[in-house]
Amino acid sequence: MTHGMERRLPVHPRLAQLEQEAADLVVAGAPAGLDSAKLSIARDYGAPDWHRLELACRLVDAIWADDLDTVQAIMREHPELLHEDTLVRKSNWGRPMSYAANLGRDRIISLLHDLGATDHEFALDRAVLQGRIATARMLHESAGRPAPNAEALGSPAYILSVPGTEFLLELGAPVVDANGRGTAPVHLVLESDSRNPEAKHAILEMYAQQMGRPDPQLLMRNFLSSEVATKANKWQGQNVIRWRNDEYDRTHRAAETELDPVKRAAHFIKLNDLLVDDFAVLPVVSRTRVSAVGQRLRAPLSGWDSDLYAIHDWHRA
Repeated sequence: MTHGMERRLPVHPRLAQLEQEAADLVVAGAPAGLDSAKLSIARDYGAPDWHRLELACRLVDAIWADDLDTVQAIMREHPELLHEDTLVRKSNWGRPMSYAANLGRDRIISLLHDLGATDHEFALDRAVLQGRIATARMLHESAGRPAPNAEALGSPAYILSVPGTEFLLELGAPVVDANGRGTAPVHLVLESDSRNPEAKHAILEMYAQQMGRPDPQLLMRNFLSSEVATKANKWQGQNVIRWRNDEYDRTHRAAETELDPVKRAAHFIKLNDLLVDDFAVLPVVSRTRVSAVGQRLRAPLSGWDSDLYAIHDWHRA
């Protein structure tokens, strides 16, 4: 194993494994014995000393075990850990409260909030990403119910989380800006895991509903040549596939100013045909499926998710 290089702890580091690494280093001929080897290992992982590495492992073990007493004891003795990354080096799992949010450890989150944790926004984002909506809701309340920022919908879009998208839209996550320009991460949804087309379609439908009208203009804008990311638009263009078509651009401009609803609809049909005929987009619109439920079973269903999304609430009549 190579030492003296920057390394990152796994999501759930084991102290025994780190101790074995130090012992192996001694066997390999590390000078000055075990203490020196432990210090070398600690610094590889970004910790100033072995004790900090031990604290990280103890804290992670306690959060996974939902051991409130141990987390409280560690934080009382080492309050600085509240504002440091749980895994020492900066990681997606964040500080202790955010780490707990990943796992839905609500009691620990409440404790860390009371002790002065400040990473509520990041913790909420991680809870949504992990599909822990009840935890995200609790974090939103404890943070004073802030309005979601313009990037909030990115996490559930990335993993095609229908409940996460629904929750953030409920909180007021924006899908358009003040100028009516679409801000919903449509490109993330379109490029994400195609093995869950129902979730993909459900999220896009929710975006469309929140835009206030079932109008294709904002969606079709994403394929304009002017929406290709360039230095001129500060790399903010929404045409992520970088497809260009002059006839498409002209037709879209005509649709923007057309007042006759029949003629306007014809423009959008033409836009759709241009996209499909040029294989820029291959839409899948069939959502046909059949489900059956026994007469004595009460099973909550949702048009936004799979039939099993609330299986924990199923019960006999």
